[in-house]
Amino acid sequence: MICRERKAADESSCEESVRNMGRRRRRRWIAEQWLRLTGWRIATEPPSERKFILLAAPFTSRWDVVHMLAVMWAWERDVSFLADDAAFRGPLGWIMRRLGGIPLEREGPEDVVQRMTRAFAETDDLVLAISPEGTRQRIDRWDSRFYELACAADVLVGLGFLDYERREAGVGPMLALTGYARLDMNRVRTFYADKRARRPEGFAVPRLRAEDLTMHLTPVPGSPDALPRVRQARLPVPSRVVRRRQATVP
Repeated sequence: MICRERKAADESSCEESVRNMGRRRRRRWIAEQWLRLTGWRIATEPPSERKFILLAAPFTSRWDVVHMLAVMWAWERDVSFLADDAAFRGPLGWIMRRLGGIPLEREGPEDVVQRMTRAFAETDDLVLAISPEGTRQRIDRWDSRFYELACAADVLVGLGFLDYERREAGVGPMLALTGYARLDMNRVRTFYADKRARRPEGFAVPRLRAEDLTMHLTPVPGSPDALPRVRQARLPVPSRVVRRRQATVP
């Protein structure tokens, strides 16, 4: 009896894997055609990590979502994103879920960071796309929840980009955050400095509110990547992560 149940479970898992493989291949074909017709080129290799936060920036147009989604589909990677739960009501809800949408319940018992930290812990394969700008309008500060989530869930942050000047897209460096916001955001700012948005006037220099907690900033000669030493309030990072990343903190 147990053997039959185990065999049925294995067959069901195999069938699901075959369906997922077929779905990803169909998506890849659609994405490749879209990128070819719109003149975009993927400029990076696909990330090898199975779990990470994908920063989707710059975000100044609805087309940014389509182009970034096409990049991930071309790599046969599933990508999830957060959206207001109102967008999942009615017939549109099925489409949103098929695209990878996760309903954001603003009145729920858990906040976004807690909920997605648990989601990362419960799976071995999750790419969560987050637009830290949160709006297509120009803003002075990015939403810091992506940073808090990466520290809490112990996952890397992939710097997704769309460069409209070169018509290039992809995922750049995979950052292991240190918990020191200004130190990490200096690297983010350096990467996005030469990326041109669809509407350049709508993209501001990336900055987090957490950086305003900085108390003192002094240069350290010979520090890794020539980055400054930052003395500031530090976001919590699991102790095992701190030990593993000590070499990255000057």
